[in-house]
Amino acid sequence: AMLDQVLRQLPVESAEAQQEAEIEPLVAAAEQILHDGDAERALSYFEQIAEIAPDHPEVVSGRVRALVSLSRLDDAEAVLAALPEDAAKGAEIDRARAALDLARSAPPAEDLAPLVAAAEAVRCPVLVITGSLDMCQNPVRSARLAEITGGDHVIIEGGGHLPQARDPVKVNLLLRDFVRR
Repeated sequence: AMLDQVLRQLPVESAEAQQEAEIEPLVAAAEQILHDGDAERALSYFEQIAEIAPDHPEVVSGRVRALVSLSRLDDAEAVLAALPEDAAKGAEIDRARAALDLARSAPPAEDLAPLVAAAEAVRCPVLVITGSLDMCQNPVRSARLAEITGGDHVIIEGGGHLPQARDPVKVNLLLRDFVRR
């Protein structure tokens, strides 16, 4: 009875909790690498982490998004298709699927010529605001739009898609300052 009381007081982590604690900093490092634009290196990290936790949602999502960034859409689809049914659910997997669906629906680069021509025709001041973590409109694309229009480009660090909805105060302050110039 006394031994049971002592054992109950000892901190015991499940194997799952231990694994989570081990991979959390690895996933964060791989996400940072992907965020910094080195998708090939990020994919390598995510694949190494997948050897430890193959069905972990954040690892799977990172692998898929890195593959999408590398335009390896069929490989990304295969990663998602290989998931067991119980692991194929949740916000992180939905995020990966959304990135893949968006990439599949994007027009080929040669179809962007009319958009570039329209941007080149803009003759008014332009402010392009994007989130650094925008998975729908990569900040590189936003930088290109600002370059074509001769506009200003502001990246909201840590911001995602639709910064006017996610960070309305920051966006309104940026707009106020832009208009006042």
